[in-house]
Amino acid sequence: MPEQRNPTSQKVEALSLVVAVFNDRDLLPQSGLKLAEALAESNLDWELIFVDDFSKDSSFDLLQSIRTRWPDRIKTLRLARNYGQHVALYAGMSHAEKPWILTFDLDYAPAIHALDDILDQVPLRQADLVNVSRLGQRKQSMVRSFGSWFFGSLANRVTGKPMADPLSSIKLVARSIFQQGRLYGEQRQFLAPLALKLADQPVELSVELPPKRGRSSFGSEQLVRLALDFVLAFFPMLFTRLLIWSIALGLSSVAAGGLYLVLRLFGWIDPSTHFQVICLTLTALSIHGVLMALIGEYQVRIHRLLYQQEFFRLEEDP
Repeated sequence: MPEQRNPTSQKVEALSLVVAVFNDRDLLPQSGLKLAEALAESNLDWELIFVDDFSKDSSFDLLQSIRTRWPDRIKTLRLARNYGQHVALYAGMSHAEKPWILTFDLDYAPAIHALDDILDQVPLRQADLVNVSRLGQRKQSMVRSFGSWFFGSLANRVTGKPMADPLSSIKLVARSIFQQGRLYGEQRQFLAPLALKLADQPVELSVELPPKRGRSSFGSEQLVRLALDFVLAFFPMLFTRLLIWSIALGLSSVAAGGLYLVLRLFGWIDPSTHFQVICLTLTALSIHGVLMALIGEYQVRIHRLLYQQEFFRLEEDP
């Protein structure tokens, strides 16, 4: 049984802030401290969880240095390999202990000034999730822009709760939503749309954000791979439907071919090469569709089994 949701009529008094870090050596001394100091100056019962996504620079050492200032408040985790931002945030949330979790992007650390505005949405709008829109506040490559639009559209369709920026990495989420989401197997790797899907009262807030630094290494190959994972996770009936339609197409073409043969035997119609080619083509397509559907369904079931356990590993794990 998933735990009961916290009453959203009450203000947020305890917060876990989760931040993914990857090769952020130049950013951490200022931005990492800015986040910690903002929490320390608040009246919140807080904890700050940094997740190093297998950085190749000295990011993790810097995190350890920051942690020495608030050893009882800051947790530092390091993943055993590079998994990507969403999985890193999921790993951090799995170690969160407060009733509310705010995922954050280190590039947008100056926006922590809007923390009170974000938290106030809970009692003001009876929210159990606050999505912070980054729309129009980032410069992206053409591939990245297309990917954001494509996955944003898919996410809105999956959740049924349209947002301007459904894939935003800045979200305030009731911990009970995350706990419930841990039961959703392969969908957990897409934390942003899954949280929106499970939220009872999600709201969106636009916050002025600084420009995101650098260029993303996200390319066409990663886009295709991510799209396949997304389809397998959120559209598990796709291959079942393909199987049904392929069988229906095959039966229809066989029935049409049988009727044609009967009519030819009685001499009621003239031979038609075009009709024969169409029937054979449709039959071949149906066989191909059935094979594709069976292979796809097998992949979905294997995919689902693999994601029943945690899909990330920390560096200190055996």
